[in-house]
Amino acid sequence: MVTKNSNLSRRNVVIGLAVAGAAGGSTVAVPLFTDAETLQNILRPVGLGRRNVKLNTATSADWSLQKGTLFTAQTGHVLKLVDVQIFTEKSPRPPGLRDKAFIARFDIVRGGTLDGNRTYRFAHSEGGTFDMFLAARNPANPLRMNAIFN
Repeated sequence: MVTKNSNLSRRNVVIGLAVAGAAGGSTVAVPLFTDAETLQNILRPVGLGRRNVKLNTATSADWSLQKGTLFTAQTGHVLKLVDVQIFTEKSPRPPGLRDKAFIARFDIVRGGTLDGNRTYRFAHSEGGTFDMFLAARNPANPLRMNAIFN
C-alpha cells in the first residue's frame, strides 16, 4: 500500500505567499502540484450557500452546494443532483417565496426509471427528509428528472 504524504495545504500556500510579499518580491520556490486531486480540492469553490440546512426550504445557493450528492427516494431509487439552474426574474418576487426560483436536475443512478409528475419522499444526508415533486422525464433521457422550486 502506498501512503501519500504532503505538506501542501491552503494554510501553507497562504503563508508562503505572505513570506514572498514580505521578502520584497524575491524569488520563492513554490511546490509543483503533481496530484490533480490535491489541486482540485484546494481550488474547489465553497459557494455562498449553507451546509446542513433543511432542503425543503433551502435557497438556490444552498442547493448548489449539494451538486454531486445523493438523494434516496421512498421507492429505493437513488438520484444524484447534477445541476441547479436559477431562473431569470423579470419582476420582484412576492414575500414568502425562496430568494430565487430554480430547477434542480437529477440523474437516477440506481433503481431504473421513475414515473414523472409525481411527488416522492426523499432522504438526504445533510438536507433531511422532505417531499419533492419530480417533473415528467424526457423520453430521450429517461434517467434525468427535474424538480422546480419557487
